[in-house]
Amino acid sequence: MYYSNNSNPIVTQVEGLTDFEDSYSTKDNSVSQQSLELRNKFIQKVYANLTVMCLITGLSCYAFMTNNELKNFSTTNSGQALTWISFIILFTTIIIIACFDKIAKVFPYDYGILTIFTVCQSYILGAMCIQFDSNIVIMAGIATIAITLTLTLFAFQTKYDCTGMGGFLLSSLTGLIVIQIVNIFVKSSSIQLMAASFGLIIFSGYLVYDTQLIVGGTHRKYQFSTDEHVFATINLYLDVVNIFINLLQLLDNKD
Repeated sequence: MYYSNNSNPIVTQVEGLTDFEDSYSTKDNSVSQQSLELRNKFIQKVYANLTVMCLITGLSCYAFMTNNELKNFSTTNSGQALTWISFIILFTTIIIIACFDKIAKVFPYDYGILTIFTVCQSYILGAMCIQFDSNIVIMAGIATIAITLTLTLFAFQTKYDCTGMGGFLLSSLTGLIVIQIVNIFVKSSSIQLMAASFGLIIFSGYLVYDTQLIVGGTHRKYQFSTDEHVFATINLYLDVVNIFINLLQLLDNKD
């Protein structure tokens, strides 16, 4: 959930199948309206969660790439079935916390949700990484860290309010999904390269957008409330994951 500095509520936005925002909350619960100490605790909690989730995911990718048993298992029918099960659990989790948002605000359910989300995404990404050369995965990982840190610092420091570009990002993401669906049948490497390039730009934009929703401030039009660390963390986590995936596809391009 996040709110507008004016009195109008925000329509819930769903970022395709990869990211989501919840509905609006009241001014009284906003990050900027709380004390500085409460605001800082909220930001620290989100980034602590994000760091742990990214570390676990990174270790999962490393394990799949270096452990032959895991690598072989992921290519079996059971391993592929587990990948689909992980996808189903991910989407089900998103639907549940979007429809019953109070669950994500109560301990220990909040951290239980983040744990389930991390485990499922880590398995999916680990199984994906074995399809790429290890050097490409390493380069994509380093580039992802560099992009994430750079854009996060920009979002923290800039006076430009990027929280109003949610509609533009959503429409761009919708167009990207359509292109990717079409390419399933066309199977064009050029279209795939174009989609990966656009995807990198779109999710870089989402990273700045979501970061400013978390940081808040008097010059932000929209922002998360301080009890929504699960929503905020998952948004950032999915931004980072999608940046990494698009970088993998760009670096792996052989044309």
